[in-house]
Amino acid sequence: MFNKRAVFEIKQNSIGNYYFTFNDSQCKTTVISRSFSNRAELETCLAHIRDAAMVADVCDCGKQRSIPPYFLMQSDEEGITFSLIGFHGEIIFSSVPYLSEMQCKEAISTLKVSSQRAGIVDLTID
Repeated sequence: MFNKRAVFEIKQNSIGNYYFTFNDSQCKTTVISRSFSNRAELETCLAHIRDAAMVADVCDCGKQRSIPPYFLMQSDEEGITFSLIGFHGEIIFSSVPYLSEMQCKEAISTLKVSSQRAGIVDLTID
């Protein structure tokens, strides 16, 4: 049986800035990064994610925040999302909304486990 691998997809927006998406092997965990003005900055960010995701704490929006990096869970009318807060307090990426806190925490766990070995697919325009 073929097992699909988790991937970071590198993309460009209409003004040429780079960003990435992450999808786990079963497409249950999806995140979208912030925009990067150059490719090198994006690649540095991906390297940091691979290192930081495994050790990042998970914080709810109402609780005291951890020392960066950490995953911040927030709820709104669409559901519960999570963001990875980087070493300098910046939002690295945010997830799609999940229906429950349990689903959101499962998605964070999946990302923590699979991001280190995720493949990279380059979908940029040359």
